[in-house]
Amino acid sequence: MALHLSTSFCLFSITITFILVHVPTSVSAIHAKYEKCIAPFRCANLENIEYPFWGASRPEYCGHPSYHLDCEGEVAEISIMERSYRVLHINSSSGTLTVVVEDYWNDICPSNLVNGTINSSFFNYTSDTENITLYYHCPPPVKDISAALLPFKFNCSSEETDTNNYYFIWGNDRFNSNILYTISNYFENCGTNVTIPVRQSAFLFLKRYPASANVSKALKEGFDLQCYANNTLCDKCKGSGGLSGFDTDTDEFTCYCPDMPYSLTCPQKGTSHPFIHYLCITEFP
Repeated sequence: MALHLSTSFCLFSITITFILVHVPTSVSAIHAKYEKCIAPFRCANLENIEYPFWGASRPEYCGHPSYHLDCEGEVAEISIMERSYRVLHINSSSGTLTVVVEDYWNDICPSNLVNGTINSSFFNYTSDTENITLYYHCPPPVKDISAALLPFKFNCSSEETDTNNYYFIWGNDRFNSNILYTISNYFENCGTNVTIPVRQSAFLFLKRYPASANVSKALKEGFDLQCYANNTLCDKCKGSGGLSGFDTDTDEFTCYCPDMPYSLTCPQKGTSHPFIHYLCITEFP
């Protein structure tokens, strides 16, 4: 038997398809994840945070797994390489954040001495970053280098019974070549040393005015990190009117659009809906 669908049914199918494809978003159902991710995100002291960050009331699928913010308390925190960093500022347009090693917030001599350096595929230092090294539990310096090290000394205890010495330093450009070898050997005998990133402006000020108070100030100002979380894909998604996100089931980037999630970008206006097809089959005699 020849397959034949009536003209009226064909026109009906086309009409229904046209309505479904061209119905304004305002009167169609907004996808739940799109609606959740477009909502303003505030985390402790930070406002208007966007992808790749998530936390608190913002679900993980709105961000990237490596950019979870702890929003409890008065200041947001982020864990990088199992180390806690206090987040002072987030610039969504440039994809950067300013952080401070939590253990060194307001304390140059924390009980937990840890390096603040970062080696991660999801973060990188900006060009505005330098390193300083802090030496703890050093022995009394020999007479030949005692005067040279004095400007770089800081205290961890006000008690006179503390016979340890503590120093901050950067590179070797501050020392005379005649005593450089002796100083290098001296620092090898210190109990512990840690490297902490700081902003270049604070670093240059510290080089000009070496003092323990300026070290504490530099540590408290923190340093900037660049985020790397599907930046190119995110730009394309946002350009098409979507919201960047992450599919936790497939572990892949996703683009949340008003009607549904897509892998890369939202469809352009006027394109066919992926689940709607014209049904008009006619066999001519």
